[in-house]
Amino acid sequence: MPQTRSKKTAKSEVKWKGQKLIGSAQRKMESTILQHGSILCGNYHLKIVDYLNLPEAKIQEVKEHLRKKTTDIETILNSPTDYEKLSLALIEGFEKEWNIELLGKAEIKGEL
Repeated sequence: MPQTRSKKTAKSEVKWKGQKLIGSAQRKMESTILQHGSILCGNYHLKIVDYLNLPEAKIQEVKEHLRKKTTDIETILNSPTDYEKLSLALIEGFEKEWNIELLGKAEIKGEL
């Protein structure tokens, strides 16, 4: 694996059975919260390796590493991701955790 890869798990990662499902970072500044992250909804993240300028054997090695270290919602649930349900769950989680009301919740239904 590349030398730049960290072996340390970030405190903002979410794992399921030892495999990373969510990588996330937050920054809180007074009354503002910046949230950045990714939730693996399908195995699409494995395809990014195909765009690296590496020998085929190295590409396969990196893909295998990703398969072992990560998982996704579709794999866990053994069904397609329900993006509307996921979006609403995220909004409700933020609202509950920070005792706030986010705008746009009603618009999500029907958009996805």
